[in-house]
Amino acid sequence: MVIAIRKLFRWLVLALFLSCLPLIAVSRSICVDIVVSWKIRPYIVMANAMSDHLNVSSRLFVIDDENHTLKLLESRSCKVVVAVGHRAFLLVSRLKRKCIKIYSMVLYPWEEPSYGEYLCGTSLDISGDYLALALNAIEAKRPCLLFFDRRLSRYVNGISNHLKKKGFFPVVVRGRNPADIDEVIKKIGNRVDSVFFVPDPALSAEDLIRQLTEVFMVRGKKVIGFNKIFLEEGAHAALIMDYEATGKVTASAVKEAIARGFCRSSFAVYKVITGETGVGK
Repeated sequence: MVIAIRKLFRWLVLALFLSCLPLIAVSRSICVDIVVSWKIRPYIVMANAMSDHLNVSSRLFVIDDENHTLKLLESRSCKVVVAVGHRAFLLVSRLKRKCIKIYSMVLYPWEEPSYGEYLCGTSLDISGDYLALALNAIEAKRPCLLFFDRRLSRYVNGISNHLKKKGFFPVVVRGRNPADIDEVIKKIGNRVDSVFFVPDPALSAEDLIRQLTEVFMVRGKKVIGFNKIFLEEGAHAALIMDYEATGKVTASAVKEAIARGFCRSSFAVYKVITGETGVGK
């Protein structure tokens, strides 16, 4: 009788083990490939933070030769591929194998033709809530939302409407050319007490940022920028991305995609840094 019970117990244990094998195999096949555009600190810090907050294995790829990286990714079998930065966004969108594609640290991804390839992601777009925090920090109520790329009109108008609901009086101004400062000043006039430089590819040159910041500050306008260069030039505030917190947000999207098959897009996390506490202060 005892021997029979022992045999039955062994068979039950074996049956339980065999029934778990498919689950073990599935859990091992669920992994995440993280593709980084360039080996620069913002991307690496964000990617490492994301990896630390995942509950599955992950592997980091830094793009060197694009065709080689693409071929390597095609040979992989991870369920999720995360593209970090614009270059990786374009490359991962070319992947032919079946996988969930998620982006992170991409500015205005919805303007890209390959946007539909992605399930969701974390964009570099600055939300109206963050801008409201910055305006409150410098005690400004009538901001100019300054941009140059016409494709950003819908995005900027969305921020404007959001600020109006919060009691601000924004003025949307699109300049034709960042170098034509007189034209921009004429459009703004005396209607505003501050200027927010909307992240714009046209504002990538440090000399241009320096010049525009000085022009508006001389005219008594409070300046809000989108990186540390503005603070170095004396801007009243800047919205600086929190790379680690953004990595955590992206990790949440990845986990949601794995668990439910869908995920929600979100904005990167920013810190409001004022001129009093910023660079060189």
